[in-house]
Amino acid sequence: MAGTRRLVRIQANGHVTVPAEIRRKHNLKKGDVVMVQDTDQGVLITSQATAPETLTRRHGISLADLFDMDVEMVSGPKPIAIPEPSPEENARRKRLVAKILANREQRDVRPLKAADLVHTAREAEGASYDLGA
Repeated sequence: MAGTRRLVRIQANGHVTVPAEIRRKHNLKKGDVVMVQDTDQGVLITSQATAPETLTRRHGISLADLFDMDVEMVSGPKPIAIPEPSPEENARRKRLVAKILANREQRDVRPLKAADLVHTAREAEGASYDLGA
């Protein structure tokens, strides 16, 4: 069994803080239900992503609806199907990219330095760069 191992301290009233990296990896949020199990090797904490409380709170599903669902629906979000763009849309996008690239070539697009800003301000005020003036 491979995975991240972290030492944590048991706080008052038996509270244990699950490290942030592990909470993020397993998408655990405040109020989620986990199972605590006594094993021969020690204590095992497992996430319960399909717990009724989690589904009703996060997804707005009533318990009545939960019992009517298929197991596949409870297992997690389905990927969103993104349709392929039409040939006309592809052509429009290519024209826009070409227009942007042509615009960039026409302009002097480079980062400004502090010295550039000072020179611009002095020119606007009519100041001379000649130190002898």
